[in-house]
Amino acid sequence: MFIRKTADQALNLRNFLVVVLVNFGVQYLAFRYLRIFGIAPDLTLLFVLFLSLSFSGTIGLLSALALGLYQDILFHSTIGGHSIVYLIVAYLASRFLAERTEFNISAVLLYSVYFSLFFSIVYQAICAPAWGITLLWKPIAFSTYNSLWSLPAFYFYRRELV
Repeated sequence: MFIRKTADQALNLRNFLVVVLVNFGVQYLAFRYLRIFGIAPDLTLLFVLFLSLSFSGTIGLLSALALGLYQDILFHSTIGGHSIVYLIVAYLASRFLAERTEFNISAVLLYSVYFSLFFSIVYQAICAPAWGITLLWKPIAFSTYNSLWSLPAFYFYRRELV
């Protein structure tokens, strides 16, 4: 069970930086070999979702902006695409779900499926529209595959940050 922290209960900066480095390392070194139909899980999205649901809204929003820009600058050609969608996800999660959330396996899977599907559709619409058959199956495949990784990811985040 997760307990939402307030703004005065700050993150441990050292643990936060370690989690960010491990997150990006696993995502870009290991997950490129674990692609299914060209789809790799997005651990940064899961991390933003975890922060938005577990800590204050400010921490989730600032982390979404910083991690999205970092990801765009280092790994993608469109600057701001991930950060915009991460900000929307962080806002929606912290605004509408965080006060009512008691985490268990089904809640983690449900939230990760929902927000992964939302992220995939909005990101395709904003940055790289691939209209046609891709628009139908790729967001569903991404949200399913990403949600399978949400349980070990949330366990790691909770162990290190909460």
